[in-house]
Amino acid sequence: MSDSEQAELTVEAIGKVTVLEQQIVLEAYQDEFFAEEERQKEIMRYKAYHDELTGLPNRRMAGQALASAIETCQAEKMTFSVMELNIDHFKMINDSLGHVYGDEFLRMVSRRMISALKCPSKAAIARMGSDEFNMICCGLNRKETAALAKQMIYAVREPYRLKDSFYVMSRRALALPSTRITAPIRVSY
Repeated sequence: MSDSEQAELTVEAIGKVTVLEQQIVLEAYQDEFFAEEERQKEIMRYKAYHDELTGLPNRRMAGQALASAIETCQAEKMTFSVMELNIDHFKMINDSLGHVYGDEFLRMVSRRMISALKCPSKAAIARMGSDEFNMICCGLNRKETAALAKQMIYAVREPYRLKDSFYVMSRRALALPSTRITAPIRVSY
């Protein structure tokens, strides 16, 4: 084999290796691109169904959870209820301390509610709006629902320390049993 033939083979081999390297790099780039695209889609799905401030399910997800709870509880002949908790005088915190402290207060409230939830398989908490939280309960009777409402109230009514002051918020909960149309349970402290 002549030197020119060897040189041609070498150039051809280098060309094939270069093409192979480019394919490997391209495939790695495509894999990373598609993985990142999937991560971004997952983040968008999460943001669509969760409150940005607290991380709790939002109004959209609560609506879907309620529809699902109604369907499941009817099919399995279980009770369900919806509990609403509103923060009294939340506007006062936002107006006097500012939104940064108001946001921190809402995060503190949501953490306490999550911690107080003893049966997460039977109840789900959602932030519906500014100072409104809902809890959807499935399979709890009236007594258990009232006990859960009191549990939530006790958890969130403890004083909150914000900007060198303590704030105590009174709480109210309204639980709506769904098996029969009856008077709602109202719990206030």
